[in-house]
Amino acid sequence: MAFSRFASFSPLAATLNIPQNNDSSRPMNLPINKQSIILRDLPLLPTPLKPHHYNINQATIFTNNSGHEDPAKLRILKHVLREVGDPWECLNLIDAAQRLGIDNHFQEEIEAVLQTQYVLFNAASSRNNDLHKAALLFRLFRQQGYQVSPVFKNFLDKEGKFHEKLREDINGLTSLYEASQLCMHGDEILEEAENFSRHWLNARVAHVDHHVATFVHNTLAHPHHKSMAQFMVPNYFGDIQWGNKWINILQDAAKIEFYATQRLHQNEIAQFLKWWKETDLAKELNFARDQPIKWYMASLVCLTDSYFSEQRVELAKSISFVYLIDDLFDVFGTHDELTLLTEAVHRWDLAAAKGLPDCMRICLRSLFEVTNEISYKIYQKHGWNPIGSLKKAWAKLCKTFLVEAEWLSCGHSPSAEEYLRNGIASTGIPVILVHVFFLIGQQISNETVQLLEDDLDIVSSSAAVLRLWDDMGTAQDEKQEGRDGSYLECYMKEHPSVSCESTQQHVMKKICEAWKTLNREYLLSKTFPSKFTQASLNVARAVPLAYNYGRNRSIMTMENIVENLFFHGMEKIAALNRFVSRSTDKCLSFFKVLRKKGPFEWTEECEQALGQLKDYLYSAPLLAKPLPGEKLHLYLAVSASAVSSALIKQEGASQNPVYYTSKAMTEAETRYPQMEKLALALVTSARRLRSYFQAHTVSVLTNLPLKNIFLKPETSGRLMKWALELSEYDIQFEPRTALKGQAVADFIAELTPPPPSAKSDLPWTIYVDGSSNERGCGAGILLLAPGGERFEYALRFNFRTSNNEAEYEALLAGLRVAK
Repeated sequence: MAFSRFASFSPLAATLNIPQNNDSSRPMNLPINKQSIILRDLPLLPTPLKPHHYNINQATIFTNNSGHEDPAKLRILKHVLREVGDPWECLNLIDAAQRLGIDNHFQEEIEAVLQTQYVLFNAASSRNNDLHKAALLFRLFRQQGYQVSPVFKNFLDKEGKFHEKLREDINGLTSLYEASQLCMHGDEILEEAENFSRHWLNARVAHVDHHVATFVHNTLAHPHHKSMAQFMVPNYFGDIQWGNKWINILQDAAKIEFYATQRLHQNEIAQFLKWWKETDLAKELNFARDQPIKWYMASLVCLTDSYFSEQRVELAKSISFVYLIDDLFDVFGTHDELTLLTEAVHRWDLAAAKGLPDCMRICLRSLFEVTNEISYKIYQKHGWNPIGSLKKAWAKLCKTFLVEAEWLSCGHSPSAEEYLRNGIASTGIPVILVHVFFLIGQQISNETVQLLEDDLDIVSSSAAVLRLWDDMGTAQDEKQEGRDGSYLECYMKEHPSVSCESTQQHVMKKICEAWKTLNREYLLSKTFPSKFTQASLNVARAVPLAYNYGRNRSIMTMENIVENLFFHGMEKIAALNRFVSRSTDKCLSFFKVLRKKGPFEWTEECEQALGQLKDYLYSAPLLAKPLPGEKLHLYLAVSASAVSSALIKQEGASQNPVYYTSKAMTEAETRYPQMEKLALALVTSARRLRSYFQAHTVSVLTNLPLKNIFLKPETSGRLMKWALELSEYDIQFEPRTALKGQAVADFIAELTPPPPSAKSDLPWTIYVDGSSNERGCGAGILLLAPGGERFEYALRFNFRTSNNEAEYEALLAGLRVAK
């Protein structure tokens, strides 16, 4: 069943991409005072997910402590939109706000700007020869619902192809590719635009600098229209072409929004986990998937707005039953039991399930209770009882599951189209979107309800994208024995002469056709509320994020994604602060504010702490570029949980940083002697900065006898191995004289996240034996690790001992080995 995969996301969503830019002449400006800060090698270790309970109001960035909109903050940002003098800069601002997920606060201002620009655009469209501007205008207008003239005809030659000279315009090509994602049936120019821009972006990406290449790769993999903006926000900090006049305001808004929604989602996760635990369904259905975090994530995909907090929790409950019932059909029930279960759902009567196993009856009872409870809440809030529609949706889902079970039991091979028709319903998307429609509570009428119960194009096309993408991958993440088949398998059985590669191309073409239908319904249909069509679009948007484009389509662990996004996502943004600050003390006030317990509120203290940190960030040093053969200096630092280093370039009396490294020590490494930890810092630096160590003489600045440690005859095996590893480089050791670089290295060490504590100290077992006879003396040692690994040692003594003495020597030798 495909729905299980649509809530997994790429790690791009949880990392901050700050570009490398040592050339101030590049067109892509950076957010911090026109200077580039390069983030490197900061390991951010996961925090265990725990169902903590937070007392958090539904806050957004414009909400003050009393829970009402903050007029001051709202006026500032709206003023920016109204007062931007340059129309082109204003459009860039709108694009940036959309990518940062804060555009919903300025819909009136955005609409006013686009109305004005739309008139000018139509009047001058035939004279627009800037591909980047034309493509951005087209995308902004079309996604806002405007009818846009065929602006790209200006860029076609006599044969109807895009001019070859455009292949050098990287900005224009990326904007053209973004615009082409809004293609509908009959948009031949946009189809050509997508093929042309994709081809030349892939061809040119190897010939541009690292930052531009990263930007191009992100655009190709996750174009804005087909991505979840809420999950891509940190990535856009490095990608958006920022303007100096409004960068600070947008950055503040995006960060505060991130904090507020992060806390809100933490609260929702805690509520949902509490409900899931109280149901005891994980114990009763121990064969089924137990993935409450993934189920919550699926509800977040459908309902992204902060004011849908209660609805998200209720929707997650319904989503959990899509998974549980699918597992009942896939891996547990017999054909007769599944038929009886389907009939019980159709009749919505638990008495009809008499004779089913207890686990099935428990699952059905919980489904009925949750659905009835959701219906009652919807009736109280919106005055419409949706129970009839919800019953039909669940009955239809069970019927599709039963069809798949019957195919499997009787060995029937459906045609590709027959499989796809049933597979679209068995994704679970139709039943989920029925719940979404009623939970939103807008434009509910007999007409819309009747249309909803039929096969809506916007629902079926979204589900088709999910089903086809899922069938292009594997079912390894489900860890099940049930086999549902796939569209590819059915298609190749129908067409035995078709290769696997051709079949995949056929599937990708069908996905493109489904997207065209989805775009048409999303952009043109006015029958259903925009939040419902947005939810349908978001389902399809989330699907590609679950896969890597190319041959290897890997499914991410949802718990890791949620941890990155909701539990320490901003720690990754805070990584920027760690590397550019000159001392720990100047940043402590900000981090102390974030670590406070209890409900999170953006107070005046928070504002002041963030302002101090911003002032410090604006003075961040530009990382230096060393010249070939130039001597570099390395400072080392060790803390209780991390080792770090700062590679420095000496320019006269000043020291400019070239590269920072930091490594959180493992539990075993934290027990190293202090000198060995310092040696570990050097070895770690050499491994991560191998290219620098190979091309430059590196002088290690330290007042500790690190050089002598490596040269001692009695050096331990670990240090000896490290000494051999370092021998290939030209490394010198000098006394430390300057403290500026060392202060930076100390700070990195202090703020590197500690490793997660061990769950428990599991015992190791050691067996020793010693003996002495006329042929000599010796000992045998057997060391057993908690995981079952065996380490065997045999020793021969070069001195005479008694049997008792040999036993003691064996014990001492064993303890030395265990150490």
